[in-house]
This record gives sequence, C-alpha cells and structure tokens, in this order.
Amino acid sequence: MKDDIYLDYRSCIKMGLFPVKPPVIPTAKKQYNEVTIPGRDGIFYEDLGTYDDIVLPVEFNFQSKKKTVDERFRYYRSVLFNVKELMRDSDPDMYYRIKKIEIGNLDRGTSNTIGTFQCDFTLDPYAYLRTGKKKMTPNRVKFNRYDVCHPIYVITGEGVCQLKINGNTASLNVTDTVYIDTDLHLCYRDDGTWINTSLSGYYEGLYLKHGINELSFSSGFDVRIIPNWRTIV
Repeated sequence: MKDDIYLDYRSCIKMGLFPVKPPVIPTAKKQYNEVTIPGRDGIFYEDLGTYDDIVLPVEFNFQSKKKTVDERFRYYRSVLFNVKELMRDSDPDMYYRIKKIEIGNLDRGTSNTIGTFQCDFTLDPYAYLRTGKKKMTPNRVKFNRYDVCHPIYVITGEGVCQLKINGNTASLNVTDTVYIDTDLHLCYRDDGTWINTSLSGYYEGLYLKHGINELSFSSGFDVRIIPNWRTIV
C-alpha cells in the first residue's frame, strides 16, 4: 500500500496522484560556521543553532482517461504550485511547511494515458504539530515539551498591553483584536492591516522556549496564543 500525501489537507491519491514510493522525510542538517585557526589542526565548528531546509523528492504517477496526459499534468502543476502544507498518512499528527516546489518534466513512457513526474518539496526543517494551530490560553502554553517555537499572540481589548515573556518585555497598542506573529515578525489586525509600529520590543523575545515559560500580560485584555508547536526533523 502506498503512503498517501496530503497537500493542504487534500489527499493526493484521491486527486489521482500516486506516490511511486512511500515518502521518507530527510533529517535536517545543522548549520555551522567553519573557522580555520592557524597553528591548530583541523577546523573549528561553531554551532549556529539553526538548520538547513530539507528537500523531499516525490515521484508521482497518474492515469488520464477523459483528458490528455498533458492536460492532466498541467492541472496537477497548477495545484502543486499553490500548496503551503504537507502531511503524510504515516504521521498524521504532524505537518510540514512548504517553502518551495520544483516540478520535473512529464514522462509518459510508451503510454498515451499514464504519466510520471518528480516533485521536489523544499520544507522548513521543523515538523509542526497540528494541535499547535489552535488558540490556547496562556496557562496551556506555559510548558513547551517541544523545541523553541514562534507563537502568534492574539490580543483583544483597548489600550496599551504589556507582555512579559521569560523576562523579555514588549508593549502593544491594541484596538479591537491584534495579532503578533513572531515567526513572520509582523503585527496586524483582523482585516490584515499591518501595524508593526504599534509594537515596542523584539519578536525574538516573545518565543516560547523548551520547558517552563513565564508569561504575564496587562490586565483588561483577552489573550490567546497559537503556539505553533514544532520539533526538528
């Protein structure tokens, strides 16, 4: 049985795209700064604490009955170039963020109805928990059992709200509901309007570290947090 792939929660197999082999997520590689020190053997490696993107190559085949193979291939290309997230049947609790997609040439072999092509998905080096997309109260995110994560703070109220996360302080001028996206380094309203100048402080200081986090917020505001739980692949 082939391992299905879900793209933005849509089954590839139900679309008629069949992975030739079960997809295996590569291990993310750490990034190092290499330094050569005169008089010292070898190279000194400074761990930067970051990781390279990972590339997942997947070979798909499909069958086209009512349309030509070329027409069907063009349809699949248009679908694939617009997807943002990838999941696998074998690991349904996790998803991967797609950063880039490269699609190879169509190979129809000797058949007029069957096509094959390779798709290379460039993914963020972290696997994300689906449960980490939910809005949670601050108490529910105080303990982070995963790697450092970049949450979204959803703050509702009127006035200046002060946030204190693990000793790091930031303040935000709030009108109605405002979002602080620490991954994108953006502040915005419900309608998508950017209000970056309303934030005083550093996005990096609002990350949730592994283990116990200390969080406090000004009274009079409703605060919800989308933690974006993640773990390195």
